[in-house]
Amino acid sequence: MSQSAYKTIILIDDDLEFVEVIQEILEAAGHTVRTASALTFTSLFREDPPDVFIIDVWFGENINSLNFITALRMDNELNKIPILLISSDTNMERVKHEGLVTEFYEKPLNVKRLLDDLKAI
Repeated sequence: MSQSAYKTIILIDDDLEFVEVIQEILEAAGHTVRTASALTFTSLFREDPPDVFIIDVWFGENINSLNFITALRMDNELNKIPILLISSDTNMERVKHEGLVTEFYEKPLNVKRLLDDLKAI
């Protein structure tokens, strides 16, 4: 994992418009962003692990990311990577309190807060 101000980020969300906008913002701030689906998860991330995951609670075909996040936390190679969870469901903030994710962001996303948090990670 990089300790630089600029991070390599994996962004997972089924809303392609949201992904495109957030990717542009993060790249303009100097970060490297790779987008992925849950289906490309394990082999891709093990080969070149990111510094941070940004994951939406729901990412396609009603796939809930909580199982995915739990699998990340159980993986010895990937469990230390910060996970930033995004959702329009405010009840998902409990996942942060349960220790599964590093930070929770409610949609619409506060981009300044996200960028500030990325600097702190």
